[in-house]
Amino acid sequence: MDRQHGSLVDSFSFLEVAPRRRESDLPELDRIIVEMEGHFRWEEEQMRLSGFPNLASHQADHKRQVANLKDIRRMVFEGMETIDLEFFRACQAWNLRHIRGQDLEFALFLHERELWDLRHELRSWDLEQRIELLPG
Repeated sequence: MDRQHGSLVDSFSFLEVAPRRRESDLPELDRIIVEMEGHFRWEEEQMRLSGFPNLASHQADHKRQVANLKDIRRMVFEGMETIDLEFFRACQAWNLRHIRGQDLEFALFLHERELWDLRHELRSWDLEQRIELLPG
């Protein structure tokens, strides 16, 4: 997950310093949107499989970000707006907030779940060993 997050952050950083031209901005925005949607699908599937309780809220945040990017892409395509530094700062701020907030919450959930599973497994081993000691 961290590698995917790094790639998304790098994409915005690259686009930030790229020349401001509609011809180059559109393909890069398309690539970022496809990469982001793919990452979100993967992440949401991992959350679903693990039983993450805040999946709906996480999905809503993902949908808002993709919708924002698609709005910007549409405006650039229609010639209404070029991508400026303020846009990049907003996207980077969203990414960092999302990663450090909601994605961290999921990582902590997985960590706690793994600890719970390990504790449960250790208890079952202890019980199995005790059962073996019983006569008969």
